[in-house]
Amino acid sequence: MALMLGGVGFAIYRSRKREELPQKAKRLRIAFRRAVQEPEKVARAEPPVWQKMAAAVGTTIAVSLAKKMVERSWNRTVEAGRA
Repeated sequence: MALMLGGVGFAIYRSRKREELPQKAKRLRIAFRRAVQEPEKVARAEPPVWQKMAAAVGTTIAVSLAKKMVERSWNRTVEAGRA
């Protein structure tokens, strides 16, 4: 039990330590160095056609639903103002 509590305490200590500005700057510097040395690991390839199509369909559905919701709320507001 004490070992578990010690592990939790250490995890909390490390997470707070990681939030300090010098540690963040160090991690950012390491990330930029990796990106410059191996850009192919950072940049993603062009997505497949099916993924582009799925994104387009999803966007179309979301826009249609949002438009209908706006129209309904607008019509209710206008009708309430007339009454």
